[in-house]
Amino acid sequence: MVLDALVGLDVLSKDDVGHYGLTEESATYLVTGKPTYHGAFFMLTKGPMLSSWSKLEEVVRSGRPEHHINQEQEGANFF
Repeated sequence: MVLDALVGLDVLSKDDVGHYGLTEESATYLVTGKPTYHGAFFMLTKGPMLSSWSKLEEVVRSGRPEHHINQEQEGANFF
């Protein structure tokens, strides 16, 4: 489910056989060691976001989001 969600976000691709791979953008910006690597950005934001990411397994199992950032009150606090 997580891999398919990443396909939906265009972070990964999936071929007709069901094999996953990097999209062109992911290969460009999310592979360490490349001069275009931007993954370090997530290291800057991991503190505020870590509590939400630590609940990923629960969110995937339940199918319900941890936060409802598409609602004005929670969205304003999140962003």
